[in-house]
Amino acid sequence: MCEVELECGGETVRLTAAAGRLLDHCDEVCAPLVFSCRAGNCGVCRVRVETGAELLVPPSDDERLILDAAHANPGERLACQIVLRDANGFVRLAVPPASERGKPAASK
Repeated sequence: MCEVELECGGETVRLTAAAGRLLDHCDEVCAPLVFSCRAGNCGVCRVRVETGAELLVPPSDDERLILDAAHANPGERLACQIVLRDANGFVRLAVPPASERGKPAASK
């Protein structure tokens, strides 16, 4: 099980999660994570991985394309595409302020 900490707009949510899609775990605890498409097309749900990147399944080629199109900073991922590995550890994610984000992603 992973301990996940998500900082979003000054609010911090902590959850314990098994392997699987992060967004599904966030839904269960009503985490204040902004998203739109849930399919990795829009880039709205970008988060910065601050700790625990090794506990996440690497981004797919499609996720990388959207991150590149959105001029995402290194270490950013699409929360809707993050999958937790079957491992124990701590993951800290933060939603970057709007001023630190690139442009919205174009659709695939």
